[in-house]
Amino acid sequence: MSRVISVKMSQEIFKSTDRIAHYLKLPRNAYINKAVGFFKRVHQRRLLKKKLQKESRLVAQESGSVLKEFEQFEDDIFK
Repeated sequence: MSRVISVKMSQEIFKSTDRIAHYLKLPRNAYINKAVGFFKRVHQRRLLKKKLQKESRLVAQESGSVLKEFEQFEDDIFK
């Protein structure tokens, strides 16, 4: 399903968009859709990277706590 939107852009961006779309033999609408799709994917990956980094730090902290518990357990066994 498609939606119609109105977008304001600078004259410079509009002209370069038209030139590139013409060069690629794409309708302006198709070119803009591809550009927005690309931009969306880039930012989804950045957000995913941040989320994975955060979760990785949490896992590392928890792993450190578990390791300390095991070390304490081993120390208690061999006393």
